[in-house]
Formats: sequence, structure tokens, C-alpha cells
Amino acid sequence: MKRVSQVLPNRHAWHSHRTQSALSSAHGTQLFTISQLAARLAGGFLQPIDTDDFKAAVAEAITQPLGELDGIKNLPGFQRAAAGTLHKVWEAGLDLSNHEKSESEKDAKQRFASLARLEREVTARLPKNQLRPFDLVAAALKRVDHCEKIFGGMELRGFTELAPVWRPLLEALSKRISVVWVAEAREHPAWLPTTITVRNSAPAKPKIRAVSCANPRHEILEALRWARNLLTRGVSPQDIAIAATGPDTWDDYVLGFKQASGLPIHFVHGVSALSTSEGQLAAALSEILLRGTSPDHLIRLIALLRTQSSRFAGLPKDWIRAFPETAVMLDGDRWGRALSQLKPEDFSDHVNHAPELSEILAALRKGICEAGQIGERLLEKRALSIWHTALAEGAAGALPETLASLRLEDGIDSGEAIIWAPAWAVASVPRAYTWLVGLTSQSWPRRMGEDALLPGHILIPDQLTPLPVHLADRRDFESIRNMTTLEWVCSRARRESEGRQYGISSLFPRSVPEERFAQSREAEFAVNESDRLLARPGDFSKLPAARSAIGAWSNQQNHKLTAHDGLIRKNHPLLAKALDRTQSSSSLVQLLRDPIGYLWKYGFGWKEPKDSEQPLTLDALETGTLLHEVLDAAVVQLEGKKFGGYADATPAKIKQAIKEAIKQVRLAWEGDRPIPPPFIWNLKLEEVAAMA
Repeated sequence: MKRVSQVLPNRHAWHSHRTQSALSSAHGTQLFTISQLAARLAGGFLQPIDTDDFKAAVAEAITQPLGELDGIKNLPGFQRAAAGTLHKVWEAGLDLSNHEKSESEKDAKQRFASLARLEREVTARLPKNQLRPFDLVAAALKRVDHCEKIFGGMELRGFTELAPVWRPLLEALSKRISVVWVAEAREHPAWLPTTITVRNSAPAKPKIRAVSCANPRHEILEALRWARNLLTRGVSPQDIAIAATGPDTWDDYVLGFKQASGLPIHFVHGVSALSTSEGQLAAALSEILLRGTSPDHLIRLIALLRTQSSRFAGLPKDWIRAFPETAVMLDGDRWGRALSQLKPEDFSDHVNHAPELSEILAALRKGICEAGQIGERLLEKRALSIWHTALAEGAAGALPETLASLRLEDGIDSGEAIIWAPAWAVASVPRAYTWLVGLTSQSWPRRMGEDALLPGHILIPDQLTPLPVHLADRRDFESIRNMTTLEWVCSRARRESEGRQYGISSLFPRSVPEERFAQSREAEFAVNESDRLLARPGDFSKLPAARSAIGAWSNQQNHKLTAHDGLIRKNHPLLAKALDRTQSSSSLVQLLRDPIGYLWKYGFGWKEPKDSEQPLTLDALETGTLLHEVLDAAVVQLEGKKFGGYADATPAKIKQAIKEAIKQVRLAWEGDRPIPPPFIWNLKLEEVAAMA
């Protein structure tokens, strides 16, 4: 049995080649990423740096003094930026300590010194067997004489470029064993040494299509219609790929259509954590810790806890109805007072759930500073894992942003599904049918940006990123074009979701006639229920919504009064009940001037919802209402026996009566109204007392 080692550029390629090797019974084949290859040759228990350990080490390291970076290290996003910069530095094979000692400008020298200190703090917190790429290569080179027994022959597959830090190892291996760069129809880099054999193949000649769609959502809809068409023709899902340079823009559309269509679609780059119920629970908890325990926030949190936590599954759906409608709870103290007054009969299941609610509120009282402990008390399983990951990625105060950027595995095997992927993933493992979306001037190729901590005036970008993003996008585009064997589709959106017009990418194929699709067109192959009903008007006309719409359209042309004009049957009990009540002057005015509004207010009992958020101050109307309530309460106090009557009240008695009225009104307002923060609220009460 001949041993062959295949080196692959990314995790997606590794999974795909593992499946292919298993199907073809490729005994003796070893699969590595380049970092795994170096660790295997270095021997012992040495490993590349684990992603989770690296993030945890960066999070601890930035709490230490970092010199020039101390002024920004506590800002949201710094932890992610620091990890990204260190990763680029290591992949480029740069030695920060050398730059720190170089004769560079003062600003650059200070930045390199800070980054070198950060690097030392990070590496000191990593497990001792996890080495930086540079150190891993150095350890592997010491054992390069063992490479033939360990690896046999070696093939590099799916690469268009290799980071500079790994190149010395590759060159050393090529002098001792057979190393083949399997370029196929891809462009191979110019730096490859002559000792490495390059295996090329002729470019494929697929059917090429150029498609124009209305907007980004329409692009995804057309791409999935195309995929459905291929599946009906007997094409296997594992032969179909849909890709973009930056899939984030289209992720929500793909996820929505995937759920509606039932198509097997694998997200190579992972799904957003917020697209899962567990991620939404973590987001609801972060929102309530950062923005307060308003009823809206707590209703959302408990609704998610009920479905995902065994401890709170017994809470009824309508638990909030146990509290008085007039009560306004904006903080833990108000919720606590309201909970202490609840009885079993207040809940719909006649069971007192105050203990469970008290447990939730007690945990939330700890505040954002104890976010880790709060998560342990309230969350379980996957939601707790997401919570811990988000706290490891950034500060607790930046939880909304961190949760929005988290991605999770979707649990679908790429070997049996259509893939939705970044362009680099499809370029490394091409498929027979490929649709590229977003060929506008903004996306293909993307614009090159500077590194957050090593911008161009400190370090020349080519030293940090040998293959800039715009060149990488062009190379990936050419690789996909040359290696898609049967059908290659390029699509662009004519306008953004907001309506602004897009420019056309320079890579968009102009050599073939463009197919211009209207958003309202009838599709040959339905992706979802809307597509199906659009293609079958007979089925749509039988739906209740369609009959109602047709009735409204017919009544619009009818000159007689109909139900759509507000006509109701004679002596309707709801209206009769509203008219039978004792009418006030305001209700009579509304009945005459606005009869529909009268029906809403006095028939249906509809009321304007109260603001459940804490205001910063009281507006003029609320200040006037507060003043009148204080005056009314003061007059009642003066008419009592304690003060001897309103007519004989002295200024001192009036002042005392107002003081007691302020206390009375204050308690009432704090019980059922949203009020400003304590400092502003106290100033407003003093102002109202003086006016009274």
C-alpha cells in the first residue's frame, strides 16, 4: 500500500476530500491542513493553536498593560481586531520583536512594541504544546529527515496561494520527497520552487449564463429556482454550488428560502447564531441586561425560556396577565412588589408561579457585570454555549454585536447537499454546476481595506497580506470559471434592497446575452408556496385570503354600502352595549365626529398602549397632568379634619398639604407609569411642588 499525504487549504476542502477518499477506497491516504502537517512532522504532542484557546488567551491578555493600545483596548471589537491582526502577522511570518527594535518612525515603533507585548501575553496563556506557525515550522524543520516515512508522497490540492510562513517547510520537504502542487485549471503562484511539480489541466468549457435580477433577494430566489430545476433533471445536490465573495449579505434570504422550500442546503461558513432559537434566547438575555427589565423585554425572554429550559417550562403563556394592566414595571423593585401581591388565582392555570418569576428576576438583578453567572443560572445546553462563546469573544457590554457576528455549524453534511459558500470554498473544491451571485462593482472584487491595528502608514499592506482581497477574489473567480464543468451562472442585482442602482462588476461575463428576469415572473420551477400559487391561479383563488381580496375589489366598484365600508347588521350587540352606557361629553363628541373611533374605544375597548421604556424626562402634557393631580390631592388634604378646611388654610398649611400630596401622587405614578431616572424625577417633583 502506497502512502500519500494530501494537504488541503481549508476545513471544507478537508471534509470533501475525506468523503471522496472513503468512496474511492483510497487506502493509505492521509489528509492534512498545512498546520496539521507541520505539527505531525514536529512530533510529540505539539499542535497548532486551537481557535477557542486562542480567543480565550487574547481576552485575558488585553486586560494587561499594552502600552500604546491601552487607550482603545476596552472598546467593543478590539478583541476581535487584536486576534485578527496577530493571525495575519503569524501567517505572514513576521517577527514583531524585530520590528519593535527596528529604526522605524516613532509611531510605528510604539505600535510594534504594543503588539509585541500583546503577543507575549497571548503566547504565555496558551497551552505549552500549542505553537505559533513560525515556531511550528522551526520545530518541523528539525525533523524534516523523517518526512518520507511519515508522509510518503505529498500532494497540495485546492490551493491558489500559501501563506509565507509555511513556504520554507514546503521547500525543505520538496527536496526529500515528491511534492506535487495539483493546480488543475487554477493559477499557481510564481514563488513555487522548481523542486515542486505542478500538475495542470485544461480549463473546462461549461455552459455560461449571465442573469440580471431585480435585487439581492430576487437573486437568491432565482438561484434556488435554478437549483430546483437541476434536481428535477436528476442532478445530485452534491454537484450544485451557490457562492458569493461575502455571503453575509444574502444569508438571511438563503435561510428563509431554505426553510420554505425544504431544499438540502449546507452553509459552509456556518449559520448566524441569531438565526437559531438558542441564539435568540442569548440575545434576549443580553438586551434585558443592557436595556432594563421592561415588560416587553421580559415577555420576550420568558417566552424563549419556556421552550428551551426545563426549569421554566411550566410557566403559562399568558403569565403577564396575572399583573394589573395599569402597572408599569421598569426595574426589579417594581417587579418584586408586584410579585409579592400575586395569588394562585391570578394565573390562568391557578398555580402560583411567583417563585419561578422571582428566580429569573433575582438572576437579572446582578447586572451586566455578572453576565457569566447569569447565563449559568438561566441558560442551558446550546444557548449556554453560545453565551460563553460570545463573552469569550468580546466584552459583556458588546454582547449584541458579538452575538450578531457568531456563526454555528448547521449540522448538514456538504457531501449530500447543495452548498451556499464563500467563493474561496468553491474555488478549492469546484462543483459541476455553480451559480455566482452579487456580480456588482461592490462585491466582485471586493475593495481592499487596511488592518485595524497595522494600517498602511505603519506597515506596507503587501508585507502583511501577500495576496490582497481584491486579487484573491479575481483568482477565485477565474478558478471557479475554469473548473466548473457543466453549467456556470453569473448573476447581478440591478438595484439594492433600498432601491439604489448597482454598478456592474468588471468580471461579469459580457460575451453572452444577459437574461433579464422580472421579480414578478412566473417561475417554471417553484421554490416555495408563493411560487406554486403564482403558477396556479386556480389554486390561489380557492384560498380564504384570495376570496377576501376579490370581495374587497368587487365592493370597491359597488356604489352601495357594504361590509367593507363599515356596514354592520342592525342592533349589533357590541354597538348596542357601547351606546347603552352613560355617555360623557367627550364620548358624545367622538360619537358624532368620529363614529369608527367611538366603536374602537368604547365598543372594542382599545386603548393606546403605554410606553414601557423609561423616559429621560416628562413632556409638557405629562407635567401638566402631574401638576393637576398634585393640586387635586392637596385640596382634598386641606378639606380634611387635619387642616381645618380649604378656606381657612394658611400658607404653612398649604405647603404641608402639597408636601403630602406630592408623596401620594409620587407613589401612584411610580406604581403605574414610566418615570424618568431618579435624579431627574426628584427635580421634576420639586419643580411641580413649587408651581403648586
